[in-house]
Amino acid sequence: DGSGSTDNVAVVNYTWTFVDGGTVSLYGVAPSYPFANLGVFAVTLTVRDSSGNSAADSMNVTVLDVVPPSITNPMTVPSPAEVPGTANVSFAVVERNTVALATIAGYRPDGSLDANASAQLDGASGRYYVVWSLAQLGTYRFVLYAEDQAGNWDADEITVLGQDTIAPQVAGIGASPARVHHGTAVRLWAEVADPFLDAGSVEVRAPGGGGGAH
Repeated sequence: DGSGSTDNVAVVNYTWTFVDGGTVSLYGVAPSYPFANLGVFAVTLTVRDSSGNSAADSMNVTVLDVVPPSITNPMTVPSPAEVPGTANVSFAVVERNTVALATIAGYRPDGSLDANASAQLDGASGRYYVVWSLAQLGTYRFVLYAEDQAGNWDADEITVLGQDTIAPQVAGIGASPARVHHGTAVRLWAEVADPFLDAGSVEVRAPGGGGGAH
């Protein structure tokens, strides 16, 4: 605002100059201007009267970033996710300047903290992500966090269900000993691959398919 400038007749021109990426010139008593960059800017006001006489004064204008980043479109892929397995947890950030910090904190289905990991930026999609290892059945909770260089921040949450949809795999079966006399005890065994095997059973049938027991 240059309205405090005076002249014995009248001030007819107000010119404001400063550098914001390039030289900027504004005109008028109190012009407005949206700065493209952050920092401290030296602004010079030159005033002139109708005879061409001039005077100048300078001041500093400090431009701060007070707008927090905005986390958008959080997602997990796949969702639900197979356990044990992985899920890609990602989010986008709307930020005018620079994202200084992006993290994802993961919580296991029992509520305990799994890890607080730095999120990587995928240049192709512009999304921040962490590929998360899932080892427990149930709902994982992820806290997404983004902070800009001025310390403004935003946070959001997303969940993914860890489930087991793959049937147990029988790798082999047998009996020990393999041949016995009638009435002799025998140990039956099976090799089963499954990380969440709950119980197993063996069905025994008499020769010829008649009768049976578990």
